[in-house]
Amino acid sequence: MAFRQDFESFLGEDITLAVTMSPVPSGGIAGWTLEFTARTPVINAAKYLEKLNAAFTIDDPDLGTFHVDIADTDTDVSPSTETVDYAYSIKRVDAGKETILVWGTWTLRTPATRDTN
Repeated sequence: MAFRQDFESFLGEDITLAVTMSPVPSGGIAGWTLEFTARTPVINAAKYLEKLNAAFTIDDPDLGTFHVDIADTDTDVSPSTETVDYAYSIKRVDAGKETILVWGTWTLRTPATRDTN
């Protein structure tokens, strides 16, 4: 069952999104292949960011904890506003086991130290 986890970050910063699954799937999450996708919350919108399995670290497979690293270069965009909300999801993509694990809103903010012109 998927659960919601919203988070915020700033443009041009490194992010580590930590996830603890609840409940932990029977047998844990060892060996799972994961995918992170973010896009504006418009049907058929182009993907803003996609992170595949290499960006994930399974911290404790028995406790269902993992994290995904998002680099500062992935968030170094020029939004037309000071805050942009993206819909995101983390999905298990193993053949025959494809399912959304986590979903939510990622609020990407422009820090005061950044020129938006």
